[in-house]
Amino acid sequence: RTGYGLGRITLHETGHQFGLAHDGSPAGQYYNGISSFKWTPVMGNVWPGDRWGSEALYHWSKGEYSQANNKQDDLRVIERYITRRADDIVGSRELSVGRGGSVSGVVNNGKITDRTDSDSWTFTVGAGGGRVDLVIDRTEYLGGGMLDVDAALQDSRGNVLVRSNPTADRRAFIDRTVSA
Repeated sequence: RTGYGLGRITLHETGHQFGLAHDGSPAGQYYNGISSFKWTPVMGNVWPGDRWGSEALYHWSKGEYSQANNKQDDLRVIERYITRRADDIVGSRELSVGRGGSVSGVVNNGKITDRTDSDSWTFTVGAGGGRVDLVIDRTEYLGGGMLDVDAALQDSRGNVLVRSNPTADRRAFIDRTVSA
């Protein structure tokens, strides 16, 4: 097994130290995840992720999958012992765009701290309009991660122009010609 795989087991076992129970289903004590989405709960069977590679998605569950035998809200239980990190982007932040229109992930990044957290960036398109071509990716992705990117491009009135959330690809892709 890989070091990352052993890290997933350590995370699972640490969950037990916080009082978390296994996430299973009528088929067994450890839920095997959803292969088509490459998703499994941390307190379920984390080994399927080995064959899913960097697109595997693990997260603390609250029994939101079909036939879950455990509705325990893992994050709420953990928060009894560990304080959640404060939201780093409240509202929105201006997108830092470099020469030639390049966008750096080193400068333009945020931390998702909860299921309800979202990070937003704003930018202005010049008078002649232009093309928006973005790939939005997780920063912590080696061997799978705990975030599935869901991105939307909105106009100044908040209308969604395009949305991207591929089924088993954790990145999002926005490619759209927009007016000023």
